[in-house]
Amino acid sequence: MERCWQPLLLLWLTAGLVKNNETVNCSCSTHQLTANFTNKHLQVIPENSENVNVTKLMIEGNLITLNNTDQQALASYPSLVELHLDANWITAIPAKYFSVVPNLRVLSLARNNISSLDPQAFSDLEVLTELDLTHNLLTSLPAQLISGLNKLQVLNLQGNPWNCSCPLLTIIGQIDAANVTMGGPQVICASPAEQAGRELLNAAALYSTLLPSVTPDPQKPKTPVHPQQTSGPSVIMTTTQSTGQNNSTSKGTTSRAADHFLHLNMWTHKCKLITPSPSSNPN
Repeated sequence: MERCWQPLLLLWLTAGLVKNNETVNCSCSTHQLTANFTNKHLQVIPENSENVNVTKLMIEGNLITLNNTDQQALASYPSLVELHLDANWITAIPAKYFSVVPNLRVLSLARNNISSLDPQAFSDLEVLTELDLTHNLLTSLPAQLISGLNKLQVLNLQGNPWNCSCPLLTIIGQIDAANVTMGGPQVICASPAEQAGRELLNAAALYSTLLPSVTPDPQKPKTPVHPQQTSGPSVIMTTTQSTGQNNSTSKGTTSRAADHFLHLNMWTHKCKLITPSPSSNPN
């Protein structure tokens, strides 16, 4: 333990952060070194000027905002695999901010005031397995959130005021399709009014069932669907009493088109419920 404690104390002194008997907590093992700066009233991330091989960095309950100085300090921890920045003053994550610590596997940003994520906020974190965004001010997620995060297994989203409109539900569906485990029943929609109080994952699952999924007939060219010229699903029932293989094929193709039309109408109607049109636009 002495071999572990001395370099970290030197790091603490170099950063000018020792007052009276205050020291940094440290735990050491054969393969892992943890530096704990929790509740130290820090405004910037301490720089690792002694090149200590820190693999886990805990800077919770401070005043960190993630500015350029903080990013430069993070770059001094090249071996970092776990970073905890919970309960700071972070409001946004810029593009590729954590690219300076590309070996991160666990990143916790819980209990901040994050309301904005750049589409490339977590780019270059190719081995990240767990991301915690709980208890922030997020209402939606960028479409490219998990692009490149091929190892991501857990994404915690609880405690945010989610706007469960079509864009967010589409993104949640993509994340779910990537076999990423998201927070459970505590992930609740805050808006719009029709969705308030509903579980986000349930809303996304319902939304996905309303998306059209029809395989076009390979023997026939695609023909555009014109809803304004179609009186309703009843028009596709005109061949119900026909016989023969050709009529049967025609009926099957027409039924698929009808299913597509019905799903499309339901999906459009659902989107209008989830995302009310502006009052200035009557359509």
